[in-house]
Amino acid sequence: MYKPLTYPERKPVMAFLATWLGLSAPLLLVNYSIKQQWDIELGYYAVEAMIVIPAIIAVGVAFFVFLHQEPPEPGSMDDPEGW
Repeated sequence: MYKPLTYPERKPVMAFLATWLGLSAPLLLVNYSIKQQWDIELGYYAVEAMIVIPAIIAVGVAFFVFLHQEPPEPGSMDDPEGW
């Protein structure tokens, strides 16, 4: 049965996804456009680095959010007893 993420997992997971997608998507689009327009390929591990480096940064952001989040308000979506 599906159960949405609640406190304490919801905010760090969302912070990870937003940071990782926000950093890696533009890099991959630029890589694709450089290859299409100028027929230049980046280094051997360039695409892997464009995935891994934003993921490492996103893990740091998620850890920061996990450490600094506050308990949810009663009755909010993050409240475990609210479901």
